Amino acid sequence: MKRAVVAKIVDGDTIHATVDGEVEKIRVSGIDAPETDQEYGTEATDALRSLIPVGTTVKLQLQGSASGAPERGRYGRLLANIFLVSPSSEQEKDGLGAKSVSLMMLERGAAWHYTAFNNDAELARAEEQARKNKVGLWSGAGASPPVRPSDFRKLKKIERLNSTSSSSSDEEAVVERVRCIDLNDQQQLPPPRKRRTKPTPTAPIAQ
Repeated sequence: MKRAVVAKIVDGDTIHATVDGEVEKIRVSGIDAPETDQEYGTEATDALRSLIPVGTTVKLQLQGSASGAPERGRYGRLLANIFLVSPSSEQEKDGLGAKSVSLMMLERGAAWHYTAFNNDAELARAEEQARKNKVGLWSGAGASPPVRPSDFRKLKKIERLNSTSSSSSDEEAVVERVRCIDLNDQQQLPPPRKRRTKPTPTAPIAQ
């Protein structure tokens, strides 16, 4: 467990924190919060900010790679379980009695349990309870039903790639490109639709 001091809240699942004298970008493990340009994105960011305001001392349980070095995601972020520990706690050095930020975000209905990369039963129960209690994302206050951030990102990629395509005939290539670059989610896209080709009419033979 490493001690860190929160320097900035980026969004509902990303922070900047000072670790060993260096400012690192850290991805909160186990959850997936709405994007900043997605419905409830601002509320999710505010929820994380209320839990660990700038200047808060936290404990990081860094996820390690096969080589033993701290694991980093596709955007260079350290992946870590973040714990809020009382400075007066006698067990702080061991991380015992600490409060999981991921768990607290799920309890507030401010994020999804990121089941594509995490199978923690306690986190799963926290999301289920938040849904039952109709809090946060599950309150029904939004203009539309909640959309998983992974699906939201996928749709944005398709829209962006479609906007650069020359015609609708490029749809299959667009979907295949998204399938290749979508490394942040294990859910697969539906198979690309096959294009129907119309037979070319033949001109009548001159008599």
